[in-house]
Amino acid sequence: MNIHQKTSISFSQLLEDAQKIASLARNLQDVTERERRVPDEIIAALMESGLMQVRQPKCWGGSGLGAAEHYQLVEILSKGCASTGWVYAVLAGHADDLASQFSPQAQEDVWGDDPEALASSSFFPKGWAEPTKEGYVLNGEFPFSSGCDHSAWAIVGSIAPDNDIGPGPRLFLVPMKDLRIKDDWFTRGLAGTGSKSLVAESVLVPRYRTAPFPMMVGSTAPFSQNSVLVGAARGILEDFIAFHQEQQTEGEDRPVGGELLQILVGTCWSEIDAAWQLIQSDVDATEVHLKRGESVPRHVAIRNRAHNTLITKLVLSALDRLYAASGSSILFENSPGGRLYQDVKAGAQHVAVNQTSGARDAGFMLLNPDRPWTYPLPS
Repeated sequence: MNIHQKTSISFSQLLEDAQKIASLARNLQDVTERERRVPDEIIAALMESGLMQVRQPKCWGGSGLGAAEHYQLVEILSKGCASTGWVYAVLAGHADDLASQFSPQAQEDVWGDDPEALASSSFFPKGWAEPTKEGYVLNGEFPFSSGCDHSAWAIVGSIAPDNDIGPGPRLFLVPMKDLRIKDDWFTRGLAGTGSKSLVAESVLVPRYRTAPFPMMVGSTAPFSQNSVLVGAARGILEDFIAFHQEQQTEGEDRPVGGELLQILVGTCWSEIDAAWQLIQSDVDATEVHLKRGESVPRHVAIRNRAHNTLITKLVLSALDRLYAASGSSILFENSPGGRLYQDVKAGAQHVAVNQTSGARDAGFMLLNPDRPWTYPLPS
């Protein structure tokens, strides 16, 4: 499929392709985990199908879809492989960040010669950016850059001394060739995300390839990580149900499972589904404002951050029930449920969705109604 065809691909086709790639990713989970990166075969399939360009503006050859559609695709892919879903959430999502945060000249640098170029990130402000006549000289180490092995560019957050109100965070768009990828991603969960550190050593970044740090508190972005957790949890539950259905003797005319098992499955399903319903309703409500070019209202930001935490708690509650009921089989390396369980536990540590950060942000805004609520919130 050429780049122009990707602007008109139907969402139903994207959903169908996501299901196929999820199956492929599930079959390649051992490779993904062993190599500590999503296989090139998966990235190529995401590119060819147009899935990787869903958030990219149509003027640059993408579909120009919103967060709601993107996160449906993230959820499907994560059922097959959480690392694949995570990397897809990040890399596809950053096309929207490039279009909404950076200048047309910066976008031309990224997509002018290669409309399929990808950008990884490390948003949390680290390092130091020294102003010069040409822009900034960037130095520092920027961790957790998921999918960096597949990216030609990186968006990193750093501290600049000349922001609008003095020293503060700013975003920098940097060619990956100007950075060093530090091979330091050795983890027990989400091993395949390849979330390595990026190192900048006196890298000159033109001013037009920088941007003010976005108002991230209350944005839709954390729901992408939430969608990975929900998708992986659905995958575990579906495997659990299939296992018990297969225990039924052929021709046996009785319901599958005893009463306690049925209660367990129903409870876990309701928790996971409630988490997904929160994602969908909150993203839809937030995008109403974003599509009008409006800032996210404070009450919406409070709800979003509180729900980012609640969604994670619902997912972890369901997973812990399933883990306890799975017996020793889930301990083995070849257990899909065991791998996904570790991946969800790892993903739930992310600052955007962990069990405390969202509640803290919501609490700050509720207790301090007259204080600004740009990221990062003050201690």
